[in-house]
Amino acid sequence: MVKEKIGVKARVKFFVLSLTILLIGFGGVNSGYNSVLLFFSLLLAVLGTSGIFSRWNLKGIDVEIHPPERIFCCQKAFFKITLRNSTRIPKFAINLEIDGEKIFVGDIPSSGQTTFPVGFTFHKRGFASFPRKIVSSLFPLGMVLRKRTILPRENFLVYPRVYEVYPHFPREFSGQGSSSFLLRGTDEIAGLRENPEAELRKIDWKAFARTGKLMEKLFVASAGRRIILVLDPAGEGENFEKSVSLIASVGLYLMKNDINHLIIAGRFWGRVTEKNLDDFLKTLALIKPGGKEESLKLARQLLREFPGHSFFAAVSRSNSPLAEILKPGEMVFV
Repeated sequence: MVKEKIGVKARVKFFVLSLTILLIGFGGVNSGYNSVLLFFSLLLAVLGTSGIFSRWNLKGIDVEIHPPERIFCCQKAFFKITLRNSTRIPKFAINLEIDGEKIFVGDIPSSGQTTFPVGFTFHKRGFASFPRKIVSSLFPLGMVLRKRTILPRENFLVYPRVYEVYPHFPREFSGQGSSSFLLRGTDEIAGLRENPEAELRKIDWKAFARTGKLMEKLFVASAGRRIILVLDPAGEGENFEKSVSLIASVGLYLMKNDINHLIIAGRFWGRVTEKNLDDFLKTLALIKPGGKEESLKLARQLLREFPGHSFFAAVSRSNSPLAEILKPGEMVFV
């Protein structure tokens, strides 16, 4: 059931008209003219019916919210808002206010509806509610603002913030910004990109001779090797949120580029694909930071199950047991 509050706000016009009616009524009583009293009664009837019509104008309007397929933190998501008129009486001059943004909806036909997009940004991952919605109208005379405040009732799952890591993947995923996207024992070149600040060992000198531009080699893991991406459970505060966002962003990057990988984040252990993408993002949306014991247990398990592998870890605490035991070295994000 929709939770709502109904309110009325009188405008200056209403007080001016009320004062005018009182003065006319007072004058009619003192003068004894029936025509003045008749005019007073007419104005009083207009004022009364105005309030009744304004109430009827908002009655029977339902607000429906249709979210997009995926909602990401700190990115504007566009919802479809539908105002449905469940009565046989047309609605006039309807306004909708969401989070301070005022939208003029206009008229809604009898038993009809109107749909329009509304953008909204959530600033935290996890479950969040849509802000309250205020349906209002100044119909019919613009003297009384009648409004219905519909309190939040929908909860939406907000995924972590994601961003484009290419062409900054090496720097984003390196604590010092000097490590390349290259696992030990791999030398397959995925492509080239122009980068005047590239390290000398990464420059394709043949391409430089042809084009006169510094072209940096981009590497991928060779067959039989895979990137093992780990989210350290021993996190805290804003740094943990950055680690979660980093894992989500790099996971999408690896999936889109079909790079062999394994992501370990909470209960999610596996390769990110189109089929399990929502499971991956949902895990990161609801994951909470743990303690050093969880980090220590995970580090020992990884050493036992993946001996000799290189790990890429998103670490939010410098004294994390996972960072100290695995020593991912080249690729630690703190």
